Amino acid sequence: MRRGIDFVIPGNDDSIHCIELFTQVIASASIEGRKVYESKMLEVKKEKEEAKAEADKKKARAKKVIKKVPPKVEKAESASKETSEVVKEEVVKAKEPEVAEKSSSEE
Repeated sequence: MRRGIDFVIPGNDDSIHCIELFTQVIASASIEGRKVYESKMLEVKKEKEEAKAEADKKKARAKKVIKKVPPKVEKAESASKETSEVVKEEVVKAKEPEVAEKSSSEE
């Protein structure tokens, strides 16, 4: 693959002074670009850490809520079982006189 010239820099490339100037400008631009890149990477890293910390806080809050909910659910389940047992007992009591009446009328 053959590469051509991307940017033409006019100047006297035979003079050591011009070559030093060109390389110094290119090196300075490279160093400045690297600093900009590193500062942006630090910002991104900081944002990611903040987002992770916020997500961890939300998870911790969610765990607290989850830990609080099951006892209430268990209480509700036991209350509904007790209620259903009471209702069954009432139904049985209500049917007992009918059963007694049927058995006496059959005799």
